[in-house]
Amino acid sequence: MHLIKITLQEIAKRKYFYIPFILMVIIGGAQVIFYKKGPEVILLDRFNNSFLDYFFNIYTYLGSFWANLVFIIVLLFIRFDLAITGFLCSSVNGIAGRILQREIFLSKPRPGDFFTDPGALTIFKEIDLNSLGSFPSGHTVTAFTIFCFFALITESNIVHLSFFILALLVGVSRIYLAQHFFNDIYFGAILATVITTVIFFTAWHFLKYKNPSWASRSLRNL
Repeated sequence: MHLIKITLQEIAKRKYFYIPFILMVIIGGAQVIFYKKGPEVILLDRFNNSFLDYFFNIYTYLGSFWANLVFIIVLLFIRFDLAITGFLCSSVNGIAGRILQREIFLSKPRPGDFFTDPGALTIFKEIDLNSLGSFPSGHTVTAFTIFCFFALITESNIVHLSFFILALLVGVSRIYLAQHFFNDIYFGAILATVITTVIFFTAWHFLKYKNPSWASRSLRNL
């Protein structure tokens, strides 16, 4: 009960991340329940232009393996306990997302296979469209893992809101680039945020109880 109380208190301090997230869950849930997938991809495709093509094609890498690697390296220069916790968050989220995407929901088609009309979309021609393994969006899982974690270790309300927007934009990039549907990024965001929050505070409680001497050290003060 003590851990739950502390967790809720800390979440409340980061309301500028979690309130937009909860709103996304509620509003997005209505989208998932009452609307079919597909129109959101066509809608974003209508805003297709050269600037957004290049912007989202680059920005989407904030949800890649390399972003995860940089995330862990940065944490190693902050505190070792945060680096270990961050590694646990990214690993568990990555494995969970991979199992869902490649084992359980492998047959879920991506927009490239979903839209049979080759003229339905005018997406950026220099990207490869994947065909299967649409659910959930791995890039969105990674982005929400990273930015939720950073929100949990910072104090600024503006920073917390910025982190949510940055994570959400990765999800938007996946729809714009016709790699995923809204459902994919919606559940990817929920999966990552819930798992990251649970692991973060569980690890925090454990490390505080054990209080290892190396926990507060980093690569800066070896």
